[in-house]
Amino acid sequence: QGEDVLINAAGSGVGSAAIQGARLAGARIIATAGSDEKLERAREMGADEVINYNKTNDIAQAVMGMTDGRGVDVCIEMVGGKVLQQSLAALCLNGRLSTCGAHAGEKVELDMIEFFRKQITMTSCHFAPKSTNTAVLSLIGQGKLKPVIAKKYHLSEMRAAHDLLASRNFYGKVVLEV
Repeated sequence: QGEDVLINAAGSGVGSAAIQGARLAGARIIATAGSDEKLERAREMGADEVINYNKTNDIAQAVMGMTDGRGVDVCIEMVGGKVLQQSLAALCLNGRLSTCGAHAGEKVELDMIEFFRKQITMTSCHFAPKSTNTAVLSLIGQGKLKPVIAKKYHLSEMRAAHDLLASRNFYGKVVLEV
């Protein structure tokens, strides 16, 4: 409640879910994505502020401008590389960053002095525990969380689904039906 949250890759399935979760928690949401169309959808989902990372050289600087120089309390990060570095710089004192992806680069150089000075907590996740999955499914059942499905394909259309994924021209999840 009352925290500022930075959500990177807001147009992804994880990003769109994170926006909904942060909204339920009462957070102020700053979302990043690579197109104005995705950012418009992020606003519709509940983002308060948006940053187009293809038009902004420094996400951290943009975030600092939106938070009066304070930074964000939490960052949900799934891009990696330079975006991860900028996300760490966008955190406030005692900020928390959770990462679950590295699409832009697996190896990241960190400024450890800044990391220690800000007393940052960084966690990673790959699979959620059963209790978290149960809670999320309950919220979906109650209609409080709504999975965002960009497009459904039959398994025989896997090539077309892959082409859409490669284009990055979608918002939410691309689903293969068996």
